[in-house]
Amino acid sequence: MTERVGPGLAGDLSHKERKRIDTQLAGIIIGGIIPAVVFGGYGAMQKQCMRAGLGVAGFFLVLGATAACSGLVFRVLDPGGGLTSVAVLAAVGFAVAWALGIGLILLAVSRYDASISQLVPLYNSATLGTVLLGLGLFSEWRDVRPLPLLLGAAAIVAGAVIVTRASRDADAGPRHGTPSGSNRRKGLLVGGLLPALVLSVTGPMMKCSVRAGAGTGEFLILFGVTLAAIGLGCRLWRRGGRISRAAVLTGIVTGALWALGTGLTLLALGRLGASISQITPLFNMNTLVVVLLGLWVFREHQQVRPAPLFVGAAAIILGAVLVAGA
Repeated sequence: MTERVGPGLAGDLSHKERKRIDTQLAGIIIGGIIPAVVFGGYGAMQKQCMRAGLGVAGFFLVLGATAACSGLVFRVLDPGGGLTSVAVLAAVGFAVAWALGIGLILLAVSRYDASISQLVPLYNSATLGTVLLGLGLFSEWRDVRPLPLLLGAAAIVAGAVIVTRASRDADAGPRHGTPSGSNRRKGLLVGGLLPALVLSVTGPMMKCSVRAGAGTGEFLILFGVTLAAIGLGCRLWRRGGRISRAAVLTGIVTGALWALGTGLTLLALGRLGASISQITPLFNMNTLVVVLLGLWVFREHQQVRPAPLFVGAAAIILGAVLVAGA
């Protein structure tokens, strides 16, 4: 009797392997590459929100409300499996950490007139912390290769150093509207390096919430409500003035971009089982999009030297890709 089990199993395994590869590719595109473009627009819009007079509290209020409304749409497209206490705590923790990190960035932009094209490469170096936490918390360390990990970490650190030194020299002559050297350094610290530390924990919190049962819609609703509550508390504390309609519309557009990018990332993490340590470096390639928009739209070439800025941003992205591929 001829044995036919072997070829059949081989065919089944081949089919499963192809399906796994297709799923991984879909996760990379949906959760990494497309969000990179979307987050690029969001990153540049942060500065426009401050210029429009939205303020930090108003930014949180409008963006939180927009995210919650977007969550209702995603709730229809991607129903969750039921919320658990762990999912809720992780989503709320994500919102609090995200609000702290973004609040520091907005503070640097509004108070120190920091260049968004210079800040984004710095706070996106949070990729290193996110990947390392993901490798440890979700056991993604089992297949890690030490050499790419070390090279990637070195590239991220080197890129961050180059970006911080991309500011035009203070003794190059006064220029109208450019911040002083002292304010520039404070802006880089407050809006770049500190947010990098804070935002590094948001990726693992996102995946933890999804793993615990939160769907894309539930996560965005929890995030939006938490962020809006933080914004309301800040606004009541600071007693800000009236927010213009243009500022609100700018905030809504910014929030919609953020919700779309985050929603796609959550879909990839939940439906497609994507790895947070793999897609984080990909969607953080929005760095180059923001750098281009910052230099062009906000004319930040007057404050920073484009050549070292691009070199540093490229080094950070290369390092992130190496770390993710380790």
